[in-house]
Amino acid sequence: MEVSHLGFQKLQVLSDVFQMCKSRNFLDWMSDLENSLKLKSISPHLMSIAIANDVVIEHVQDYAAREIVNSSTCKNNYLSQTLAFLTIQN
Repeated sequence: MEVSHLGFQKLQVLSDVFQMCKSRNFLDWMSDLENSLKLKSISPHLMSIAIANDVVIEHVQDYAAREIVNSSTCKNNYLSQTLAFLTIQN
């Protein structure tokens, strides 16, 4: 099966986006995209990518550990939102 040049370019772009998403904790992406760019509907998509990569638990644990360390200086509710989302999914 031959892949057209345009089709290959689309696959390459999707691969690049997927690799970019994998480069950081999905909760960090969520925070940045929702706060900086006001993309409020991005969370389920980032969660789906994290689930597909089987990194949800690891990322939540890492994020929770950082939140505990930074709790005196930074208040953030992404951890509770994510835990609520995970509860609904199960």
